[in-house]
Formats: sequence, C-alpha cells, structure tokens
Amino acid sequence: MGTLNIIALGSFRIFGQIKRYSAMVLFQTVLEIGLITFFVLSGYGLIGALISVLITRAASLSFTLYLIISYAGFASPDFSVLKPYLKYGAPLIPTLIFSFVVASGDRYVIGFFMNAENVGIYSAAYSIGSIIIMFSTFIVYILSPTIFKLYDKGKIDGVKVYLSYSWKYFLLLSIPSAFGLSVLAEPLLSILTTPEFVSVGKFIIPLVSLSTIIWGAEIIFGTALRLVKHTKIFAIVFGSAALLNLGLNIILVPRWGVIGAAITTLIAYTIAGVIIYYKSRQHMRFDINLGFIAKCIVASIIISSIIWMLNPIGTIKILASIGLGVIAYFSLLFLFKGFGKEELKTIKEITGLKRLHKRLR
Repeated sequence: MGTLNIIALGSFRIFGQIKRYSAMVLFQTVLEIGLITFFVLSGYGLIGALISVLITRAASLSFTLYLIISYAGFASPDFSVLKPYLKYGAPLIPTLIFSFVVASGDRYVIGFFMNAENVGIYSAAYSIGSIIIMFSTFIVYILSPTIFKLYDKGKIDGVKVYLSYSWKYFLLLSIPSAFGLSVLAEPLLSILTTPEFVSVGKFIIPLVSLSTIIWGAEIIFGTALRLVKHTKIFAIVFGSAALLNLGLNIILVPRWGVIGAAITTLIAYTIAGVIIYYKSRQHMRFDINLGFIAKCIVASIIISSIIWMLNPIGTIKILASIGLGVIAYFSLLFLFKGFGKEELKTIKEITGLKRLHKRLR
C-alpha cells in the first residue's frame, strides 16, 4: 500500500499539483496518527497500530486514484517504453537496498552486539539528526520534473541554474540546522525521550547531522547523473558504502558502542558523497558557491554559540531560541551579503511552479 501510494502521489508532482500533493500527505499523516492513537489507547497495542497504518494507506490510495482519474482519465499501459525505462531504473533498485543498509544496518549490528535499549537510544538520536534530509528531499522532489524537462528541451544553462540554486538553498537551511540540532541535542532529547537516552544520544546527533548534510548533497549532485542516465554508478557506490558500513560497524560497535555506529555512518556517507560529487562534475558542472557556504558556516557558528550560552531548557524556551536563532541567522546572512534582491526574485520563480510549468509549455 505504501509503495502504491508513492507512485500515485508522484502524479501530482509531475503535473505540478503541489498543493494537492501536500494536502494528501497531510491527510494521510493526520489520519494515521489519529487512528494509531485511538487503537493503541483502546488496548489493541501493536496490532492496532499496524491496522491503523493499513487503513490509512488504503484510504489515501483510493482517494488519490480517484483524483488522478478525474483529471487524467484512465488508459491501458504502453509496454513499448518498458525496455529503456528498465535500463534506466534497474540499477536504482539495488541502490535503494544498499541505501537502506547504510541508513539502518547499524541498528541490527547494535542489537546483535548490545541490546534493545541501545538500539532505541541510537534510533531516537538518529531520527533527530536526520531531520535535515527533508530540505534536500523537498527541493529535489519538487524541482525534478522541471529540471528534467529543461534538460530534455536542451536548456542546459537553465538546468545548471536550478541545480546551483538547489544546492545553495539546501546548504542555506541544512548548515544552521545541523549546528542548531547539535547545540540543542541534550535539551531536545530530554524533552522527547527518557534520561538514559541523553548521555549518549547528544553525541550521536552532531555526527548524524553532518552525515545527513552529505547525504543531501549526494541527492542533489546525483540528480545531474540521473539527467545523463548514468544510473549504474549509484548501485556501485552505495553497494560499496553498504559493505564498508557493515564491516566497520562489526569492528567498531563492540568497542565504541553506538558512537562507533554513528562514526561508521559518517564515513560511509562521506565516501559515497565524494564519489557522486566527482562523477557528477564530469558530466555537468554548476556553481557550488564556496563563498556562500563559508558565510553560512560563520553565521551558524555565531548563532549556535549564542544559543549554547543561553542553554534553553524546556519546550517553550527551546522553541523561542529556535525562532530567535532563525531571525538572527538570516539577518547575519543579509549583513554578510549572502544573497540579494535578484536571488530573492529567483527564489520566487523557483517556488512559483505553476508559472514555471506554463512557461515551459
């Protein structure tokens, strides 16, 4: 059901119906949380939670298919395009498996050498640290149809502009987020988990945050490789990263515990990210804005240092510090001349997907 939902929701992205896509995701999330809460509190436990997920996915899929058929109609599949699609997509199937091993394999090694409590500690900290990936996922997911369409029309300069800004604004958001999550690791874990999670988890979050930035960078640079249909490299790179990650986990987890697992994740993502970056630059080079990256890092260090000195404790103070940090961060970037009026116009153009699709047509 989950896989079918992903495929069906992709239709909204292709046709530029981002509001409809967002509404369906929100509907699915709210319904799922509501049903899980109801069934679990009613005494149905884990089975009740699983049933809730199944009901939610089925309802979401049914409604999504209804909307798709209402505006796109229904047609029989065209199998004549299957061969080139398989040639392009087949290498990405093992890539997903290898990516899962890199992202989640460490939990199985921790469970084997340690215990379930340590798996829980690692998972909680990993989940907080990996929140950053939503920035690159959002940027690439939303802009991919536009970038591919520009490439198909031979507008390579336009593709480079969009990739450059995707990279730039991913770092604009992810760098301060990594610093902020690292500084707020202890108070966040104190709110979201029990005390035994805090002592070790606060060291995992910074490592995972850095790993996630590299992961997000790989997604953006990997888009250039997908444009030129060079997809085999993903299976090779992530297959190697998965083996390296698993091997290092077996060596380091018994010695350093969950910290060792976080370190191996950082090593695996770094190696994969460097290779993808190098290969993508062979096919398509775009501006990576080194000066802007430096300004983001300096601004993030300043703001995170202030938050660290304030040492916010409690939900209200943490939220307030995050809000003030966001305002101060963007103010510093304006002072550093990180971006100007022309770039703000470009942001509006990039986010104005309806106008963009009309112009491309």
